[in-house]
Amino acid sequence: LKELQTQGRASGLKGFENIKALTFVNELMSVDNDLLTPTMKTKRPNCKKHFMPLIEKMYEKLQALE
Repeated sequence: LKELQTQGRASGLKGFENIKALTFVNELMSVDNDLLTPTMKTKRPNCKKHFMPLIEKMYEKLQALE
């Protein structure tokens, strides 16, 4: 994470564009789990719903650090 943040700053990313947290997921996105279309495009609403618990945990951790 620190290396990504360093590279982001070096590339001129603004603060809100830089990565603040990461979560690794062991599950592949696929058509079978309804996260991809048959043409392999991301189904964004489905992904948001599916990953929302993980996203909320990341925001909670970030708020605890402030």
